[in-house]
Amino acid sequence: MIKSKKLLRSDIRYECGDSFYEEGRSYFEKGRVINLAIQNEGALFVHLNSSVEGSGTNPYKQNIRIIWRPDYSAAQIKGDCSCQVAYNCKHVAVACLVYQNSNQSLSSAPDTSTSCLTWLDSLNEPATQKPNICQEFIAYILKPGNTKNDFTVDFLITKANKLGRGGKVRKTTLANLRYSYSYLNYMQPLDEEITKLMTALNTYKGEPLLAGAVGYIALSKLLETGRLFWNNADNPPLKAGINRDLHFNWHQQDMGNYQLSVEIEPAAMLLLTDPPLYLDSVQGTLGAFNTPTPSSGQLNKILSAPLIPAEYAEEFSFKLTVEHPSLHLPAPIKVELTDLDELVPSPGLLLYGQQLDTQHYVHFMAVNFNYGGLTLSAASTEDYGIVKTDQGFVRIKRHMEIERQAIDYLAGLGFTVAPAKKIDRQELVLFSEARTLIDSDSRWQNFIQNTLPQLEREGWIIEIADSFKLNFQTAQNWDAEISESQNDWFEIHFNVDIDNQSYPLLPLIMPVLENYDPENLPDMLNIPLKNHNYLCVSSDKIKPVLAVLFELFNASILEKDGTLKISRFNAASLADVEEKSYGLFSLTGGKELRELGQKLKNFSGIQDVALPVDLQAELRHYQQQGLNWLQFLREYNFAGILAVDMGLGKTIQTLVHLLLEKQSGRMAMSLS
Repeated sequence: MIKSKKLLRSDIRYECGDSFYEEGRSYFEKGRVINLAIQNEGALFVHLNSSVEGSGTNPYKQNIRIIWRPDYSAAQIKGDCSCQVAYNCKHVAVACLVYQNSNQSLSSAPDTSTSCLTWLDSLNEPATQKPNICQEFIAYILKPGNTKNDFTVDFLITKANKLGRGGKVRKTTLANLRYSYSYLNYMQPLDEEITKLMTALNTYKGEPLLAGAVGYIALSKLLETGRLFWNNADNPPLKAGINRDLHFNWHQQDMGNYQLSVEIEPAAMLLLTDPPLYLDSVQGTLGAFNTPTPSSGQLNKILSAPLIPAEYAEEFSFKLTVEHPSLHLPAPIKVELTDLDELVPSPGLLLYGQQLDTQHYVHFMAVNFNYGGLTLSAASTEDYGIVKTDQGFVRIKRHMEIERQAIDYLAGLGFTVAPAKKIDRQELVLFSEARTLIDSDSRWQNFIQNTLPQLEREGWIIEIADSFKLNFQTAQNWDAEISESQNDWFEIHFNVDIDNQSYPLLPLIMPVLENYDPENLPDMLNIPLKNHNYLCVSSDKIKPVLAVLFELFNASILEKDGTLKISRFNAASLADVEEKSYGLFSLTGGKELRELGQKLKNFSGIQDVALPVDLQAELRHYQQQGLNWLQFLREYNFAGILAVDMGLGKTIQTLVHLLLEKQSGRMAMSLS
């Protein structure tokens, strides 16, 4: 999206310089601008006239032209003033600040209906050049720096066609160009760009050091000017040269030691930009190298290579070849290599476990890649891997995109890189990092039971070490057994059979359920057994039973052996267990209690009781209710107390005696 034409404070600061900008800002706060008017305006420019109050009686007059880039990303300010500074001074800065803060609407907005046509016409216009009355220009002098492979630049001001030969030249500085270029006639747009780049470079005694990526761009721009000279302006300007080769060679000395040399063919000087460049002072050319070429950082290390003693030359050669294949740096003693460049890798996983301390045993997966039967660790980021075989060393060109996709896939499953302090091998090792151990093991369960078979079908090579102890199992049998106890309490055992071994369910499942909301359980529950074994059960399968278990658990007593003691008054919950387990549990024992539970489950209210045939009386309403209640207690085998604080009379006493004769001794009557 094209930006709107807007003058930014950063434009004013850059064009007028920090000092004049700050003084202009002070003038702005004091309201020193007397008037400001737009004289002319186009799609990419505006022409301003202004007056600013000065120290004398007469105000200073400004004639300012602001020119925007075609994308409006920045603006150039060309401001003349009647003060002594004359160009882009503090008076120009304050006028621009007023324009910038006036929403740039000092006069009627220009007609933008034809701005697209104006912009199109501007494409063929030559770049704006500052008037250069004296025909002066900057000559850039490339010269050696203070240390080897360091280069810097001098700045000379000279006249056209003189190039310093017989003409008068004068030296300037980067600082002078940086803060004064806006009113220097010899500064052209490309010089301004170069000045900005040079400012970003490190300096030595005020001179920019041409190094790194910025140094490379700066040299490219300097070469583009046609005014870059080697050592002095008497030489012809440097030109772009064709790419050359960069060679690294080991030279054996008299004592058998090896010394590395860096050579350019044809011979030239090395510039440590990024990418590196060469300078041929004889042919007057500056150019790049054929690839592959080390980065400037690698090249710096290569140039600092120490002397290799003869007794270490073989070991050094081996380590250089095997551990740093991407450097393409030859070894002092040649190591025979077979290059394999067209192999497609198959991802591989090694699942293993490790005892971190007395309390923590953690499971990991080490990632590797198999190239035609040769294994490379995923921990390396080198483009090449070296493997020793019976036939010698093999250098494999790695397929980094396939490797990255495999690692990203594992990361998407929730596995993360294990901290170095947790592992004891130089490989890419992943583990399941989670809020709780249960969450971590649930991730492993899904990976082992669902993902691993799929990966094997896709060609992944899976190896599981004996130290990987995670084992997820399903139950062959679920059963609940009820046994009667004393004082209206009953015992119930919930058990699961796994590998012909019975486990009490409640002590196992209750700690698991404490970590989850019963209404928001994971798809699979992994219940810890012992020795890294887990019982896997679908939440959908067990969820209907869980609500009942919770109710029983909250209202009952859980013994250490997993036995749940429940009261006869919770018998209705047993009916729910049978009804909602959908065959998951096999419920045995406690026939009487289960029948009571079913009756309570189906209970719809206390029914009216027919009077004994030998009772010669008519009951009042409250007397009938008392009779109904007594009959309910008898039918459900519950104890109860009927307390009456009124005179029952002979009728109710006879009724009570008749009913008591039919009771089994579980009902008491208190009359008062």
